[in-house]
Amino acid sequence: MLLSKSQITREHLREYLDYNPDTGHLTWIKKLSRKVVVGSRAGCLVRNRDSRIIKIFGEVYAEHRIIWLYVTGYYPQRHEHIDHIDHREDNNSWSNLRLVSQAENNKNLSRRSTNTLGCTGVWISKVNGNKKFIAEITSGEVKRRASFYTQEEAVAQRKQWERELGFHTNHGIVKPI
Repeated sequence: MLLSKSQITREHLREYLDYNPDTGHLTWIKKLSRKVVVGSRAGCLVRNRDSRIIKIFGEVYAEHRIIWLYVTGYYPQRHEHIDHIDHREDNNSWSNLRLVSQAENNKNLSRRSTNTLGCTGVWISKVNGNKKFIAEITSGEVKRRASFYTQEEAVAQRKQWERELGFHTNHGIVKPI
């Protein structure tokens, strides 16, 4: 059976897959092709990522998007994102997923690997031999920036702005391995 992304329904998925909301795993319950092994976990890992994809009804889907459809009956549109709250792309347990806009998703990003000070949005400025710590944040049309003599002051200001602008409490954490 071939179905396009606009045709697939929760009922189609539930005929072939079972979802465990605690583990976040989809398991085959009915053969869809000769490659399917009933009782095995559906899909495969994406190369160089922690996320999984599933080929079903002739289309390839991100596992977390299929899970969203499986649970809610709604397939997210292209501009809608499913955020992994704990930043682990392999954790598709229901309590770890939420449907958000790009702007909201940007408020729950992992700390970049190039970050040397340990806090997103805080960096060092050296002008004329003077060293200052800069705290900076942008959210939509709001942009704030201030300089401080200590890293602690800059971090405290950045965290205060995050709370005021509705950033997720996990924003800026180190991405789990």
